[in-house]
Amino acid sequence: AMPDGYARDLVDVAGDASSRLVIWRPAVAGGTMLIDAEEEPSLAALARRDLLQIARARKMTVLFLGAAPDSPAPEKLRETIARLRLASRSKRIIGAGVGQSGDLLRKLTGAGGEKLFDALLLLGAAPSKPPSEHAPFTIEIFGPDAYWRSVPRAPEPRAAEPSNRRVFFLAGGAA
Repeated sequence: AMPDGYARDLVDVAGDASSRLVIWRPAVAGGTMLIDAEEEPSLAALARRDLLQIARARKMTVLFLGAAPDSPAPEKLRETIARLRLASRSKRIIGAGVGQSGDLLRKLTGAGGEKLFDALLLLGAAPSKPPSEHAPFTIEIFGPDAYWRSVPRAPEPRAAEPSNRRVFFLAGGAA
C-alpha cells in the first residue's frame, strides 16, 4: 500500500495475458478514473502541483497505459478500460496524455461506437479536427514550441468551436 491509502495493482489487458497495466486504487473511490497515457512515475518524482497529486487528492482511480509505442492494440485497451469502468463503478473517465500518448487517447476515443471517455486533457498532441457532438469534452494545451517545430501546428479553424472542445495556448513555461 502507498502512504496515502492507495493500493498499487496490476491489471491484465483484455485478450492479452502477457500485457499488464498498473492501476492505483484509493481505499475509498471517488467515482472518477484518470487514464494516464504515460508510464507510472516514481512517487518521489511527483511535483507538488502534478496532475497525479490532484487525482490522488480527489480519490481518483488512476490507470497507466504505458509508453505509446509499447502499448497494446487500441481495441484491447478499449475493452480493458470499459471492463474497469464497470468493475470500479466509475461515473467519469478522464484521459490525460502528452504528445504521442495524447494521440493514442484520441485513437481510443474514435475507435468504438460507445463513449469511452467523458473528458480528455491533451498537452502538445497533434492538432485535431473539431470533434463530433458525441466526442468527449476535450481540452488541448500547447505552447510556443508548436509553432517553431519542423511541422508547425496548423492554425485553428475560424468556424465556431463546438461546446465540447477548448484549445489553450500557453506562452512560456511553468517550472
